[in-house]
Amino acid sequence: MRRNCPNCGERYEGSVCPKCGAPAAAKKAKSDASDKFLTDEQRAKSAQRAKELQKDRNALLVILVIAAAISVFIFYKNGLFGGGSYKTPIVKYFDAICQRDFNGYVEVMTYNMGQDYVSEREELGYSEYEYLDKLYADLFEQFGADMTASVEFLGRKRPDEELLRSFKTAYLSDYGVNINTDAVYNVSVNVTFSGSTAEAVVPLDCFVMRLEGKWYIVGCDFPVAEEADK
Repeated sequence: MRRNCPNCGERYEGSVCPKCGAPAAAKKAKSDASDKFLTDEQRAKSAQRAKELQKDRNALLVILVIAAAISVFIFYKNGLFGGGSYKTPIVKYFDAICQRDFNGYVEVMTYNMGQDYVSEREELGYSEYEYLDKLYADLFEQFGADMTASVEFLGRKRPDEELLRSFKTAYLSDYGVNINTDAVYNVSVNVTFSGSTAEAVVPLDCFVMRLEGKWYIVGCDFPVAEEADK
């Protein structure tokens, strides 16, 4: 096919101009004119298919967003993130007892529960250190004034519905607040108390609750022995 040299204008055939030696210009890519020969009906169908594909993509995106939101909610509700770990207030609770750290002690409780201890301490006229030292005098007498505590977590579960109802009723009666018990858990632990006079591992059930995005300890007691099978 003959062509004009883009450099000197010589008309020639081949890939190189015989006059100036310039290479032939690259062919331009053909424009997509496929729809030039389509009928109006075919163009309408093509546009409809494109619209349906876009609709499917949008629907898939919505599904992915909803799935991600559900996953975040489940993780948040179960304490996997947001507000720290449910284990934190339990560890801080026992550390505060050992150190007679009154502020640390009440900070791991809900505000209303913590204020009960604040009011009692003020009424008794004790210093913050004295109050915890007297409140847990039995422990310090048994294990020593230098007592420490380490916590081993054994697992957590939802308390039975009767206990949850009892807690909710008592909280409403004591503080006038209708508490949400959807995020209350029973955490089984072994607490190793040790000091200059003794050491012992004590199994306990600690109850934690997430309130406004933060975990609090709302109780600690000895495990209730299950009835033996008859």
